[in-house]
Amino acid sequence: MSQRTTDIRFEETLRAERVEPFPVAPGLFMALFLTGALLLAVTNSALLESPDEPLLDGSWAAAYQERFDEASPLFVPATTIWGAIDYILFDQGRAGVLVGEDGWLYSTEEFAYPAETDVAARRLDANLDAIAAVADRLQELDIDLVVALLPSKARIYPEHLGRYRLPKGPTQLYSLALAGLRDRGVPVTGLLPPLLEAKEEGAVFLRTDTHWTPYGAREAAEAVAETIRGIARFPWLDQEEYATTRSEPQPHRGDLTNFLPLGPLYDELGPEDDELIGFETSAAGAPDTDLFAQVEIPVVLVGTSYSQDERWNFAGWLRQALGSDVLVAAQRGEGPFEPMVEYLGGDAFRNAPPQVVVWEVPERYLSRRWQTGEGGE
Repeated sequence: MSQRTTDIRFEETLRAERVEPFPVAPGLFMALFLTGALLLAVTNSALLESPDEPLLDGSWAAAYQERFDEASPLFVPATTIWGAIDYILFDQGRAGVLVGEDGWLYSTEEFAYPAETDVAARRLDANLDAIAAVADRLQELDIDLVVALLPSKARIYPEHLGRYRLPKGPTQLYSLALAGLRDRGVPVTGLLPPLLEAKEEGAVFLRTDTHWTPYGAREAAEAVAETIRGIARFPWLDQEEYATTRSEPQPHRGDLTNFLPLGPLYDELGPEDDELIGFETSAAGAPDTDLFAQVEIPVVLVGTSYSQDERWNFAGWLRQALGSDVLVAAQRGEGPFEPMVEYLGGDAFRNAPPQVVVWEVPERYLSRRWQTGEGGE
């Protein structure tokens, strides 16, 4: 063996046995990071409770991930930062809201419409048939139905939509629904003309909320009352006097701001609050009736939160416009159909049927599939 061969093998032996120095700083950082992540993971409260969702279809994993994220101490600041970035740079909020211009927010529900034309037409027809069926059932009992067809906020205020536009389907929905109800012989108050006219004098919808303002609700109530007066000269009309008082304007942060995850940064970055004036309508004098007589209320109001929420005072305005009491059977968060089904099946209707039922129906619900009644597919 030559001396050169011996030297090469000696060098290879040295390389094989050489121990590279441990990278102390990166290794320590990685160790601290993994330790911190492990501590956050094991102390996450989501570990204490297993979701009820089924395991095999992936629902359990999705629910667990959602709970884990929400329970993480970094979840709130992370979502706040990303929410602020989305809102400031891209004019976007969470799914459920469209950010328009000038601090106006819109519900995405007003823009939702079936992609297939035949599906949309079928759903609209089914829902209008269901409304007509209710009108027929009430007419058999000598009760009149008046539908208050409520246009969407985007239809009343398209000038604040900014980069958004109502798609073709929702654009035609209101006129199709109005014509369809009239073709079916259902008395209907189309609220689009009075609200468009009223917006020239004041806001009829809130900027940051899905709902109308008390002023818009008053204009709607007066239009509905005019329709009722056109049906017949009911003897109970104008038999009671109502008065409305108003309170000082208060800041109102509408329901659509819940889709802007700005957290503590909202006051600095979010749209300016609306100004909401409170109104309360009450009977000016006690009715001249027997103390022990059964009180019969001739008008019932069924519908959604536009009717149920006292902040808009729609029922109060309706009482004042009719000069008659109105029973409120509207419900929040159930759409227009379920409250009607519940009312017609309840004791209030069975024991004291009214003479007129006002049914407030927002147009956006008419393109949806209604599964609980005749309107379902």
